[in-house]
Amino acid sequence: MAPDTEPTKEAQGFGFVDLHAHVLPGVDDGPEDWDQAMEMLKRAAQGGTSIVVATPHGDARRRWDKVNTLRRLCDELNKALEQEQVALSLVLGMETGMELDLVEQVEKGDSLTINNSRYILVEPPFSQLPLFWEEALFRLQLGGLQPILAHPERQNQVQAKPDLIAGVVDRGVLVQVTAGSVTGKFGPKAKKTAEYLLKNQLVDVLASDCHTVGGSRSPDMAEGFQAAVKLVGRESAERMVSVLPLKIVSG
Repeated sequence: MAPDTEPTKEAQGFGFVDLHAHVLPGVDDGPEDWDQAMEMLKRAAQGGTSIVVATPHGDARRRWDKVNTLRRLCDELNKALEQEQVALSLVLGMETGMELDLVEQVEKGDSLTINNSRYILVEPPFSQLPLFWEEALFRLQLGGLQPILAHPERQNQVQAKPDLIAGVVDRGVLVQVTAGSVTGKFGPKAKKTAEYLLKNQLVDVLASDCHTVGGSRSPDMAEGFQAAVKLVGRESAERMVSVLPLKIVSG
């Protein structure tokens, strides 16, 4: 059954491209089953998203054994979306842990880039950044990959000192902030840090990092987009939720 709600005003002008989403069923801490996954994707389409990058965890939170399982689920979900006339397409990526051997993992096929491009989503630990965190990102760049740092505004040390991010941004690392952080759904510290990063031009991409249909982990991007518009203006906000993510997905 196709979504029955009218698209948002944002969806009528352009489609959100959600670069960070846990939507594959039963593979990590996202949806448990097929029905939940489809409900999330329909909710995303209703909220104005046209492309979702499925980014299952590549670390200890994963419940999958082989990358082919992820590819198969992505293909099957796309077929179901087309059959139900949901105006949304799904591409595959991964949220990788921050490790020194990520280039080798990608070369072996154990870790995935976004839509088989050179862009790779890298998640820092929430509590303590490893001593090698900048080296890990630099090694990716030396290996011909473009790291995208996932939700640093929710990391404890970055919340205490947001300028930690400026150094890696100056060296070409891209930064993804969670849309819900900008609206306060992840608490006041994450909101304050997200606002600081946005106002200081240290953010490239806004994404949902969705895990569930509703709540703070919803796939709906509209509220976060509107909050970003108030902080940085419509043109910059559109670049973060549509223009640049689409270029990344396109390689």
